[in-house]
Amino acid sequence: EPVYADLRYLVSTRERLSRLRTACIARLKAILQVVWPEFEHRFSDFTKKTPLALLRAFPGPNAFLSAPRPRVLRLMKKVSRGHLGEATYAELRAGAESTIALPGAQGVLSDEIALQLELLETYERQIATVESAMVEALAHAPEAEALLSIPKLGPVTAAVFLGSIGNPQVYDSSRQILRIAGLSMVERSSGQVRGKVRVSKRGRPELRRQAFMFALRAVRSSDGIFRADYERILTNNGGRKMPALVAISRKALKLMYSVARDRRPYTMEPLR
Repeated sequence: EPVYADLRYLVSTRERLSRLRTACIARLKAILQVVWPEFEHRFSDFTKKTPLALLRAFPGPNAFLSAPRPRVLRLMKKVSRGHLGEATYAELRAGAESTIALPGAQGVLSDEIALQLELLETYERQIATVESAMVEALAHAPEAEALLSIPKLGPVTAAVFLGSIGNPQVYDSSRQILRIAGLSMVERSSGQVRGKVRVSKRGRPELRRQAFMFALRAVRSSDGIFRADYERILTNNGGRKMPALVAISRKALKLMYSVARDRRPYTMEPLR
């Protein structure tokens, strides 16, 4: 049907752009390993604004050391909204002064940092455009209102769900949805390991990721809809958080399927 076909196309486009963004970040980190390895020791998450703003202004240890201290601190405090300041500056300066970067890497490779940052901005902008189109297309889906009634479930997650599975009413059970997401349980039998089960991960990775992110949002607060389930699983499995979150991801997909299939608003009733 047109609405599901549109969502499927937009989800595929977003997946492709996300892979390009990931590759761009990987390339940026690879360059920094040669140009300024100490920088990544301080900033490992390149999805945050602060490290990208600093690299854009000071693409290398030489550029950082030659910049006036007040200018660096002003930029850092502004982008981090006051969370970073003197301590971070001192740490970055010490790393830049004693850097183990290759001496000849401050030229062409340093210049490539700006190119990768420009590419990253382009991918981020395109992803935002595609997500806006996803939200607009979602509004035409008959399941949209019901899905968005689920607490903490955002429109992008709902759009990825419908774009990945299509019409929920053509499925017989939630087991098929878990299989599509790669969250169905399979037995692991290799070498000396037999009888253990794990998630298959043979499915649509974006649907699996969105289910996981929704699970995180649904357990963080004390009133999250899956908080009690999460705490019970932790009690039973010895406090292992990742397996617990995977289990909640499976419950989240079952909930989305149940609500979307019946096209009814979310309630606390048990899932069928």
